[in-house]
Amino acid sequence: MEQLWQDFPGTIAAVFEGMLDAIKSENIYREFVKRGWKLNTFCELMHTAPQGVRGCLVSDAKGGSIARENQGPYYYECQFGLTDIAFPIFIGDRFITNVYFRSCLTAPPSQESFARVKEKVKGMKIDLKKLEDAYFDVSVVPEIRLKEYLKLGHMFFSYLGKAEEILKLGAARAAKSPHVEKVERFIQENYFDDISLDETAKTVNLSIYHFSRTFKKETGFTFIEYLTRTRMDKAKELLSTTDSKITDIGTSVGYDNITHFNRMFKDLEKMSPRDYRSLLKSIVSSP
Repeated sequence: MEQLWQDFPGTIAAVFEGMLDAIKSENIYREFVKRGWKLNTFCELMHTAPQGVRGCLVSDAKGGSIARENQGPYYYECQFGLTDIAFPIFIGDRFITNVYFRSCLTAPPSQESFARVKEKVKGMKIDLKKLEDAYFDVSVVPEIRLKEYLKLGHMFFSYLGKAEEILKLGAARAAKSPHVEKVERFIQENYFDDISLDETAKTVNLSIYHFSRTFKKETGFTFIEYLTRTRMDKAKELLSTTDSKITDIGTSVGYDNITHFNRMFKDLEKMSPRDYRSLLKSIVSSP
Protein backbone atom coordinates (compact mmCIF):
# COMPACT_ATOMS: atom_id res chain seq x y z
CA MET A 1 0.00 0.00 0.00
CA GLU A 2 2.93 2.35 0.58
CA GLN A 3 3.75 2.09 -3.13
CA LEU A 4 0.22 3.22 -3.94
CA TRP A 5 0.82 6.47 -2.07
CA GLN A 6 4.10 6.99 -3.92
CA ASP A 7 2.58 6.42 -7.36
CA PHE A 8 -0.42 8.67 -6.84
CA PRO A 9 0.67 11.23 -4.22
CA GLY A 10 -2.25 12.91 -2.55
CA THR A 11 -4.87 11.05 -4.55
CA ILE A 12 -5.80 8.44 -1.97
CA ALA A 13 -5.85 11.06 0.77
CA ALA A 14 -8.25 13.13 -1.33
CA VAL A 15 -10.47 10.07 -1.79
CA PHE A 16 -10.94 9.49 1.91
CA GLU A 17 -11.33 13.19 2.69
CA GLY A 18 -14.01 13.25 0.01
CA MET A 19 -15.74 10.27 1.57
CA LEU A 20 -15.92 12.02 4.93
CA ASP A 21 -17.43 15.14 3.38
CA ALA A 22 -19.76 12.99 1.32
CA ILE A 23 -21.10 11.12 4.32
CA LYS A 24 -21.83 14.43 6.03
CA SER A 25 -23.65 15.68 2.94
CA GLU A 26 -25.52 12.35 2.54
CA ASN A 27 -24.78 12.36 -1.19
CA ILE A 28 -21.52 10.57 -1.78
CA TYR A 29 -21.22 10.96 -5.51
CA ARG A 30 -22.26 14.59 -5.70
CA GLU A 31 -19.63 15.56 -3.14
CA PHE A 32 -17.01 13.13 -4.39
CA VAL A 33 -17.19 14.19 -8.03
CA LYS A 34 -17.42 17.87 -7.10
CA ARG A 35 -14.00 17.72 -5.45
CA GLY A 36 -12.28 16.46 -8.60
CA TRP A 37 -8.55 15.86 -8.81
CA LYS A 38 -5.63 18.24 -8.91
CA LEU A 39 -3.90 18.16 -12.31
CA ASN A 40 -0.19 17.45 -12.48
CA THR A 41 2.12 20.15 -13.83
CA PHE A 42 2.22 18.63 -17.32
CA CYS A 43 -1.55 18.67 -17.64
CA GLU A 44 -1.77 22.16 -16.13
CA LEU A 45 0.54 23.43 -18.88
CA MET A 46 -1.53 21.64 -21.52
CA HIS A 47 -4.65 23.32 -20.20
CA THR A 48 -3.17 26.77 -20.77
CA ALA A 49 -3.79 26.27 -24.51
CA PRO A 50 -7.25 25.75 -26.06
CA GLN A 51 -5.90 22.88 -28.18
CA GLY A 52 -4.70 21.18 -25.00
CA VAL A 53 -8.06 21.45 -23.29
CA ARG A 54 -9.80 20.17 -26.43
CA GLY A 55 -7.37 17.25 -26.70
CA CYS A 56 -8.06 16.21 -23.10
CA LEU A 57 -11.81 16.43 -23.61
CA VAL A 58 -11.67 14.28 -26.74
CA SER A 59 -9.51 11.65 -24.99
CA ASP A 60 -11.75 11.60 -21.93
CA ALA A 61 -14.90 11.32 -24.02
CA LYS A 62 -13.57 8.26 -25.83
CA GLY A 63 -12.13 6.60 -22.74
CA GLY A 64 -15.17 7.41 -20.61
CA SER A 65 -17.52 5.99 -23.22
CA ILE A 66 -15.70 2.66 -23.22
CA ALA A 67 -15.58 2.59 -19.40
CA ARG A 68 -19.31 3.20 -19.18
CA GLU A 69 -20.08 0.54 -21.80
CA ASN A 70 -17.86 -2.00 -20.03
CA GLN A 71 -19.17 -0.93 -16.60
CA GLY A 72 -15.61 -1.01 -15.32
CA PRO A 73 -12.39 1.05 -15.25
CA TYR A 74 -10.55 1.64 -18.51
CA TYR A 75 -7.09 3.09 -19.07
CA TYR A 76 -6.03 4.72 -22.29
CA GLU A 77 -3.38 7.00 -23.77
CA CYS A 78 -4.39 10.63 -24.03
CA GLN A 79 -3.60 12.66 -27.15
CA PHE A 80 -0.38 13.88 -25.57
CA GLY A 81 1.10 10.52 -24.60
CA LEU A 82 0.13 10.12 -20.95
CA THR A 83 -2.02 7.33 -19.54
CA ASP A 84 -5.40 8.30 -18.11
CA ILE A 85 -7.94 6.13 -16.28
CA ALA A 86 -11.73 6.45 -16.41
CA PHE A 87 -13.76 4.97 -13.55
CA PRO A 88 -17.51 4.77 -14.32
CA ILE A 89 -19.70 5.63 -11.33
CA PHE A 90 -22.89 3.62 -10.83
CA ILE A 91 -25.52 3.60 -8.12
CA GLY A 92 -27.11 0.23 -8.57
CA ASP A 93 -27.53 -0.07 -12.35
CA ARG A 94 -27.79 3.69 -12.88
CA PHE A 95 -24.79 5.40 -14.45
CA ILE A 96 -23.91 8.70 -12.77
CA THR A 97 -20.66 9.96 -14.26
CA ASN A 98 -17.02 9.07 -14.89
CA VAL A 99 -14.21 9.97 -12.48
CA TYR A 100 -10.84 10.41 -14.19
CA PHE A 101 -7.45 9.70 -12.70
CA ARG A 102 -4.84 11.51 -14.76
CA SER A 103 -2.07 11.13 -15.60
CA CYS A 104 0.90 8.78 -15.48
CA LEU A 105 3.40 7.06 -17.75
CA THR A 106 3.69 3.29 -18.01
CA ALA A 107 7.35 3.50 -19.06
CA PRO A 108 10.12 5.88 -17.96
CA PRO A 109 10.17 9.15 -19.94
CA SER A 110 12.92 9.61 -22.51
CA GLN A 111 14.04 12.23 -24.97
CA GLU A 112 12.64 10.03 -27.73
CA SER A 113 9.20 9.85 -26.14
CA PHE A 114 9.23 13.58 -25.38
CA ALA A 115 10.07 14.26 -29.03
CA ARG A 116 6.72 12.68 -29.91
CA VAL A 117 5.01 14.99 -27.42
CA LYS A 118 6.67 18.03 -29.01
CA GLU A 119 5.31 16.98 -32.41
CA LYS A 120 1.81 16.92 -30.98
CA VAL A 121 2.04 20.39 -29.44
CA LYS A 122 3.40 22.15 -32.50
CA GLY A 123 1.67 25.49 -32.95
CA MET A 124 0.49 25.58 -29.32
CA LYS A 125 1.67 28.46 -27.16
CA ILE A 126 3.35 26.39 -24.46
CA ASP A 127 6.79 26.84 -22.94
CA LEU A 128 8.59 23.72 -24.19
CA LYS A 129 11.30 23.88 -21.50
CA LYS A 130 8.68 23.91 -18.73
CA LEU A 131 6.75 21.18 -20.55
CA GLU A 132 9.87 19.00 -20.77
CA ASP A 133 10.59 19.42 -17.06
CA ALA A 134 6.99 18.57 -16.23
CA TYR A 135 7.00 15.56 -18.56
CA PHE A 136 10.06 14.06 -16.91
CA ASP A 137 8.42 14.63 -13.51
CA VAL A 138 5.26 12.63 -14.35
CA SER A 139 4.73 9.53 -12.16
CA VAL A 140 5.75 6.24 -13.77
CA VAL A 141 3.45 3.30 -13.04
CA PRO A 142 4.31 0.00 -14.77
CA GLU A 143 1.37 -1.49 -16.63
CA ILE A 144 1.22 -4.58 -14.42
CA ARG A 145 0.95 -2.34 -11.34
CA LEU A 146 -1.59 -0.11 -13.09
CA LYS A 147 -3.87 -3.08 -13.66
CA GLU A 148 -3.74 -3.91 -9.95
CA TYR A 149 -4.79 -0.35 -9.13
CA LEU A 150 -7.66 -0.58 -11.58
CA LYS A 151 -8.99 -3.62 -9.73
CA LEU A 152 -8.52 -1.91 -6.38
CA GLY A 153 -10.20 1.26 -7.62
CA HIS A 154 -13.06 -0.72 -9.08
CA MET A 155 -13.66 -2.38 -5.71
CA PHE A 156 -13.54 1.01 -4.02
CA PHE A 157 -16.07 2.65 -6.33
CA SER A 158 -18.34 -0.39 -6.20
CA TYR A 159 -18.47 -0.21 -2.42
CA LEU A 160 -18.97 3.52 -2.63
CA GLY A 161 -22.02 2.87 -4.77
CA LYS A 162 -23.39 0.45 -2.23
CA ALA A 163 -22.79 3.01 0.51
CA GLU A 164 -24.81 5.52 -1.50
CA GLU A 165 -27.64 3.01 -1.77
CA ILE A 166 -27.56 2.47 1.97
CA LEU A 167 -27.73 6.20 2.65
CA LYS A 168 -30.70 6.62 0.32
CA LEU A 169 -32.50 3.79 2.04
CA GLY A 170 -31.59 4.87 5.56
CA ALA A 171 -34.78 6.74 6.38
CA ALA A 172 -36.98 3.92 5.16
CA ARG A 173 -34.99 1.29 7.02
CA ALA A 174 -35.24 3.26 10.26
CA ALA A 175 -39.01 2.75 10.15
CA LYS A 176 -39.09 -0.94 9.22
CA SER A 177 -42.12 -2.94 10.26
CA PRO A 178 -41.87 -5.95 12.59
CA HIS A 179 -42.68 -8.19 9.60
CA VAL A 180 -39.66 -7.00 7.62
CA GLU A 181 -37.34 -7.14 10.63
CA LYS A 182 -38.42 -10.73 11.27
CA VAL A 183 -37.77 -11.66 7.63
CA GLU A 184 -34.31 -10.07 7.71
CA ARG A 185 -33.45 -12.14 10.78
CA PHE A 186 -34.82 -15.25 9.07
CA ILE A 187 -32.62 -14.67 6.01
CA GLN A 188 -29.54 -13.94 8.14
CA GLU A 189 -30.07 -17.19 10.05
CA ASN A 190 -30.95 -19.38 7.05
CA TYR A 191 -29.17 -17.88 3.99
CA PHE A 192 -27.16 -21.12 3.53
CA ASP A 193 -30.33 -23.16 3.02
CA ASP A 194 -32.50 -23.33 -0.09
CA ILE A 195 -35.09 -20.89 1.25
CA SER A 196 -37.84 -19.67 -1.08
CA LEU A 197 -39.98 -16.56 -1.38
CA ASP A 198 -43.09 -18.57 -0.51
CA GLU A 199 -41.47 -20.13 2.57
CA THR A 200 -40.22 -16.75 3.77
CA ALA A 201 -43.59 -15.05 3.31
CA LYS A 202 -45.20 -17.75 5.45
CA THR A 203 -42.90 -16.91 8.38
CA VAL A 204 -44.78 -13.62 8.72
CA ASN A 205 -48.22 -14.92 7.62
CA LEU A 206 -48.37 -12.71 4.52
CA SER A 207 -49.30 -13.49 0.94
CA ILE A 208 -46.40 -13.55 -1.52
CA TYR A 209 -47.72 -10.39 -3.19
CA HIS A 210 -48.17 -8.42 0.05
CA PHE A 211 -44.85 -9.62 1.44
CA SER A 212 -42.90 -8.81 -1.75
CA ARG A 213 -44.38 -5.33 -1.98
CA THR A 214 -43.72 -4.51 1.69
CA PHE A 215 -40.20 -5.93 1.70
CA LYS A 216 -39.17 -4.04 -1.44
CA LYS A 217 -40.65 -0.79 -0.14
CA GLU A 218 -38.89 -0.94 3.23
CA THR A 219 -35.50 -2.38 2.24
CA GLY A 220 -35.12 -1.22 -1.34
CA PHE A 221 -34.42 -4.80 -2.47
CA THR A 222 -36.49 -7.72 -3.65
CA PHE A 223 -36.33 -10.92 -1.60
CA ILE A 224 -33.92 -12.53 -4.09
CA GLU A 225 -31.69 -9.43 -4.21
CA TYR A 226 -31.50 -9.29 -0.42
CA LEU A 227 -30.78 -13.00 -0.12
CA THR A 228 -28.08 -12.82 -2.80
CA ARG A 229 -26.38 -9.81 -1.20
CA THR A 230 -26.42 -11.56 2.18
CA ARG A 231 -24.85 -14.67 0.69
CA MET A 232 -22.19 -12.67 -1.17
CA ASP A 233 -21.28 -10.68 1.95
CA LYS A 234 -20.73 -13.97 3.78
CA ALA A 235 -18.74 -15.34 0.83
CA LYS A 236 -16.47 -12.27 0.76
CA GLU A 237 -15.87 -12.65 4.47
CA LEU A 238 -14.80 -16.27 3.97
CA LEU A 239 -12.66 -15.41 0.94
CA SER A 240 -10.79 -12.79 2.93
CA THR A 241 -10.41 -14.64 6.24
CA THR A 242 -10.00 -18.32 5.29
CA ASP A 243 -8.14 -20.53 2.80
CA SER A 244 -11.22 -22.64 2.12
CA LYS A 245 -11.75 -23.86 -1.43
CA ILE A 246 -14.03 -21.63 -3.47
CA THR A 247 -16.31 -24.61 -4.13
CA ASP A 248 -16.68 -25.15 -0.38
CA ILE A 249 -17.36 -21.45 0.20
CA GLY A 250 -20.05 -21.49 -2.46
CA THR A 251 -21.70 -24.48 -0.82
CA SER A 252 -21.50 -22.93 2.64
CA VAL A 253 -23.43 -19.84 1.52
CA GLY A 254 -26.17 -21.76 -0.27
CA TYR A 255 -24.89 -22.63 -3.77
CA ASP A 256 -24.44 -26.31 -4.59
CA ASN A 257 -23.57 -25.41 -8.18
CA ILE A 258 -20.15 -23.71 -8.35
CA THR A 259 -20.88 -22.24 -11.79
CA HIS A 260 -24.01 -20.57 -10.43
CA PHE A 261 -22.09 -19.24 -7.42
CA ASN A 262 -19.32 -17.83 -9.62
CA ARG A 263 -21.84 -16.16 -11.91
CA MET A 264 -23.82 -14.59 -9.07
CA PHE A 265 -20.65 -13.35 -7.37
CA LYS A 266 -19.33 -11.80 -10.59
CA ASP A 267 -22.69 -10.18 -11.39
CA LEU A 268 -22.63 -8.39 -8.04
CA GLU A 269 -18.90 -7.75 -7.49
CA LYS A 270 -17.78 -7.42 -11.15
CA MET A 271 -15.04 -10.01 -10.62
CA SER A 272 -14.85 -13.73 -9.89
CA PRO A 273 -14.38 -15.09 -6.35
CA ARG A 274 -10.87 -16.24 -7.34
CA ASP A 275 -9.94 -12.77 -8.63
CA TYR A 276 -11.41 -11.20 -5.49
CA ARG A 277 -9.25 -13.37 -3.24
CA SER A 278 -6.15 -12.81 -5.41
CA LEU A 279 -6.68 -9.07 -5.34
CA LEU A 280 -6.94 -9.02 -1.55
CA LYS A 281 -3.72 -11.03 -1.29
CA SER A 282 -1.90 -8.69 -3.69
CA ILE A 283 -3.00 -5.68 -1.64
CA VAL A 284 -1.80 -7.25 1.60
CA SER A 285 1.55 -8.28 0.11
CA SER A 286 2.07 -5.06 -1.85
CA PRO A 287 5.38 -3.42 -0.83
